[in-house]
Amino acid sequence: MAGRRILIVDDEIAEYEGFVGDLRRRGHVVGTAEDAAGALALLAEGEYDVLVIDIVLPGVDGFQLLGRIRGQSRTSHLPAIMITGPAAGPDTMARAMRDGRTSYVEKPITVSALMAEIERALDHGEETGTWDVSVRPKAHGRRQHRKGVIS
Repeated sequence: MAGRRILIVDDEIAEYEGFVGDLRRRGHVVGTAEDAAGALALLAEGEYDVLVIDIVLPGVDGFQLLGRIRGQSRTSHLPAIMITGPAAGPDTMARAMRDGRTSYVEKPITVSALMAEIERALDHGEETGTWDVSVRPKAHGRRQHRKGVIS
């Protein structure tokens, strides 16, 4: 997986700094936005292959943002990985996974786990237009800022 376009939307985007740098060193184009308006502006400017969206965003939440993205024919096909904290619960998980183009991952997550989920979304999306959306395991341990963990 080289040279792909990935859009990451999270109001705490600084937590992704190392991850974004690693993706860029691997030859990927990475767009980042802290809110829905920023994400929609980036999507209007260019094409992306996969979306990583935090559910808890200021103003328009991740579900509303994904609804807007799905409502546009140009972006309706994009695979999305929804991310949120562990307190979200099973209703949030079910809502995130309503269609075959959306996966759900709980924070804190390791960078390697998120990268694996992005690769799965891209690989399987190309083959079938969908992928297995079973919930990916979160990183274990206390919620703290550690190298390689997005919390």
